[in-house]
Amino acid sequence: TINPNHLEALGLKAAAFFLKDDSVRVAQLCEEIFVINSLFSGAYRIPGRLASRHYRFEEGRAFQAQALEVDEHDHEARLLLAFDLLRLGKDAEARGELEAVFAADPYSVRAYNLLEAADAIDGFETVDRGIFRLQLPEYEKNLMGDDLLALLDEASELYEEKYKIDLKTPVVVQVFDDHDVFMVRSVGLPGSAGHLGICFGQLVTMDSPRARPLGSMNWRRVLWHEFVHVITLQKTNNRMPRWLSEGISVYEEYTGDDAWGQRLDANFESVVNENGYPTLEDLNRYFTTPGSATELMFGYFASGEFVKFYVDAYGHEALLRVLDRIGQGENTTDVVVAESQETASELNLRFDAHMRVRCASFDQLAEHSVFKMVLADGDAAANRGDLEAAEKSYVSAFELYPDYVAEDAPLRRLVTLYAKSDNKAKYIEALKRLVAWDATANDACVTLAALLIEMGDAKTAGDVLKRAFAVHPFQVDMLKQRVLAAVQLEDFEQAQGDLKKLVYLDTPGRAEHQLSLARLLLKKGDSDAAKVEVLSLLETVPHFWDAQQLLLDLVEQNP
Repeated sequence: TINPNHLEALGLKAAAFFLKDDSVRVAQLCEEIFVINSLFSGAYRIPGRLASRHYRFEEGRAFQAQALEVDEHDHEARLLLAFDLLRLGKDAEARGELEAVFAADPYSVRAYNLLEAADAIDGFETVDRGIFRLQLPEYEKNLMGDDLLALLDEASELYEEKYKIDLKTPVVVQVFDDHDVFMVRSVGLPGSAGHLGICFGQLVTMDSPRARPLGSMNWRRVLWHEFVHVITLQKTNNRMPRWLSEGISVYEEYTGDDAWGQRLDANFESVVNENGYPTLEDLNRYFTTPGSATELMFGYFASGEFVKFYVDAYGHEALLRVLDRIGQGENTTDVVVAESQETASELNLRFDAHMRVRCASFDQLAEHSVFKMVLADGDAAANRGDLEAAEKSYVSAFELYPDYVAEDAPLRRLVTLYAKSDNKAKYIEALKRLVAWDATANDACVTLAALLIEMGDAKTAGDVLKRAFAVHPFQVDMLKQRVLAAVQLEDFEQAQGDLKKLVYLDTPGRAEHQLSLARLLLKKGDSDAAKVEVLSLLETVPHFWDAQQLLLDLVEQNP
């Protein structure tokens, strides 16, 4: 009304019609813009920028290419084109565009940052296997590469069938040992410590455990969550809103491991007290305009709970129909309601009831709640040496508020209780409870595994150590235990893989690990490989008598 010829406003209007899938109106608006100014490349750049903000990267790339046809000196469009190419996994093409932007504007912070990140990625190792292309530093490749790919294979086999989709390939997964490089590669700027992984549909970027404080991430959980995004984004042609994409990934974390998923954080009570329990229509707001970091995290929790509620109430097939219809351009809220075969009011009432049950533990936050009183009873019993009564109280407290994760959480207190006792069986039982509940309990896993191996329970020890590997895959003592467990189980492939990791990782113990590897190869019946390994060892440590003796034995057995 004020200025019908405002070019940026017309560009935003074109973007709005693009998001409504009205391509005819987009074309008409572009024609109107070029009548006013035939060189205004923003007619395409602005819709392209908004398309990419909605994860429509291929369409965003096409818009920016059109913008550059109008004005090849539109460096903002070229930078946005580079972003889109990066998010489509086309790093080589993106680099050429970034170099052109930086040559034209050497003060472009984003172009500089992205070129620095590109230099880092150039030093990565690349492993192509099946539908996946894994790119990561040499250190991570040697110590985690096979395990990363094994998890991806497991998840793809499960979810391509479950969600009825054949993925576009290759699916590129990039793992970074520097958090700031990961963030620059993903969004153009460093920082944002809360991000562990980001998915763009055919590309996943994520931190290595080396990029984070020790014990603060479980890489298996992060990668599983992000791979589910690959499934759902591709199934909906990148059209789904963020709340639903995050909700399904959080929901499916429980498929990967019972200890994953989103906890009911005590801080969420303030969000509920201020806003009430969310409706379907509220969920996206927590991601688009959150009032705080707590509101954002509550959005993950609430969206995951909505998906769980929806699947439990209406079935997985209803969710699949929702995703198919979103992929065809239909409105998310409309199809979620339609596939429930209820009214929006009825659906919201049922979701509200679900959330009230799920969040009932909030009642345990009050000063004189049953939870706090039972915990206090447990502490009092522990102080007077009544371990049985203390255990009963701690277990009861856990059942009252299983999402309470602070350092004084009931299951942690239970482990401490029996760590100081002579009851090894109870100590092991307490450790098992803890590691099955806490996805980052690395130290507890290592302690438990040592006890299990000592008892001869190598199978359970191996399962526990798999959990430890997901938190700290570079821990020498944990890898040594994995070798012991695998040898007890006669899983020589697993033992061989972990010994190779130890040879690479543990410089002080390298000779012993290499000798153990040679002996293992001989035990497998591969004397030629054993001979190669021991000769390699003797080249480095020629006076290692045990290695010389093994070589003599090998020659005598197979001259």
